[in-house]
Formats: sequence, C-alpha cells, structure tokens
Amino acid sequence: MRHTAIGLSRSLRCFWRGLRESGKSFSLSVCQSWFGRKARRAWRGLREWCGDAAYESYLRSKLTRSRSDRPLTPAEFYVEQLNRRYSKPNRCC
Repeated sequence: MRHTAIGLSRSLRCFWRGLRESGKSFSLSVCQSWFGRKARRAWRGLREWCGDAAYESYLRSKLTRSRSDRPLTPAEFYVEQLNRRYSKPNRCC
C-alpha cells in the first residue's frame, strides 16, 4: 500500500511540474488526458501481467519477425499455448 502511495505522489508531482514547465494552466481537459493516459497504461500493464494480452503481443512480434507464414488465429494460438504449457513433465508430486 505504501509503495502505491509513493508512486502516486511521484506521478502527481511530475504532472504538476509538467504543467508549470509547459506554461499551461490547470484545466479539466489537461487533467483528464493525463489521468486517462495513466489509466490506460495501468490497464495495459495489468493485462500483460495476467496474460490476457498474450495474443496481441504474439501478433506484434509476428509482424516484426516474419511475414512469410500466416499468423495463428486466436483459437489456434490458445490451443498452441496450452500444448506448450502442458507438454513438459510436471514434477510437483
């Protein structure tokens, strides 16, 4: 909890410093756009952390690496991901 409060206060200080340096006055649109960017970034980070954005990451990497073969569909990607995860021996018991 303390870590989050420190990060938030640091972000707010950066926001106010940016307003002062840019010469803009405080307005609702400036505040909304800044908080909107932070919220989108947090949401993107949460999706990456929980694995929900794995297919989008796959497509981005596929476009930069090779254009010769077609990318997998979301269903094919899901099956491939399950096969990759459970094809290794499980030594828990």
